Amino acid sequence: MHHLWRYNYDDLDILAQFYRFSNDKHGYYHLAQGTLERPTIPLFEEGCRLLGIRIGDSEELFSTYYVEGARARVAARVIETVAGLPSDHELNGHYGFLEQESTKRSRKLAGAGRFRFLRRGRTWMALGTSPNARTHDIRRERGNEAFGYRIAVRDQEVQISVAKSVLAQARADIVAILESESTLSWRMKQLCDFYRRFHHQHRFVNANNWLELDQWISRRVRRLARSQPKHSSQLYLAGEHLPKVPTYLPRRSNFFWSIAEVNCPYSSLWNPHTWPQPDRDLSQIVPAKPAIINKEKQSNGKDHDPHTTETHHQTPASEDEV
Repeated sequence: MHHLWRYNYDDLDILAQFYRFSNDKHGYYHLAQGTLERPTIPLFEEGCRLLGIRIGDSEELFSTYYVEGARARVAARVIETVAGLPSDHELNGHYGFLEQESTKRSRKLAGAGRFRFLRRGRTWMALGTSPNARTHDIRRERGNEAFGYRIAVRDQEVQISVAKSVLAQARADIVAILESESTLSWRMKQLCDFYRRFHHQHRFVNANNWLELDQWISRRVRRLARSQPKHSSQLYLAGEHLPKVPTYLPRRSNFFWSIAEVNCPYSSLWNPHTWPQPDRDLSQIVPAKPAIINKEKQSNGKDHDPHTTETHHQTPASEDEV
């Protein structure tokens, strides 16, 4: 079961496939991708049989999957991974990523190519060295998007940026923050926190135009804070915090076997708030029960806006909003 839980490198897992292997040396230029059907109890039980494990009450686990909050993300990580295993074996017939090394070499010699396969939740991709009916060449086709990123090859170099749909959603969220009815200082705090998280989440791209997004945000903040220019100087700008983009996968150790080998605060590895929300049937989602918050703690909380009568509080970890 330890293979179901990963370090918090999901995006780097994906992008490093292109950084390391989409070049003339390795020749992985042919991309296929898709989305599996929603998990069901029969698919989940079939995946358990393939793993050789037994889950006591599958229905109880699925009931958690359809509850709002972080519990659904934890349940989704297990359910979507296990329920997708039967489809993985079916896809293996097309791409051969589960075969023995000798079989992979024979496939490559026969012109079927070698493929690297990665699946996160229900979304999968296969990156290979030879074309087939399901792949397209990332060197010739532009606008290739995978897992919220845009992949391109220019001058024999892989260039990865944030997908346009993801940027459009981020801009919509920023506008919603700036147009809220809170005080200006509170909106600025929310904006900086949101943009800092967004930039950190997409820190592995090597060709994103952060300057353009910085300028777009700065213009909106300047128009909003004409009477209080000090807020413009407090704005978080991604262009001023550009780290070196890693293009390789870090060496992994199985922290379930040896916790001493983890050279970081391992409690941060188990953080469901950083996992994506599962794509579920909205008609089946059960709203979480409202949290009961002590009034005294609520009034003294650090997220209370002192300039308004509105109290902003963080929802408990087990009851966060979808």
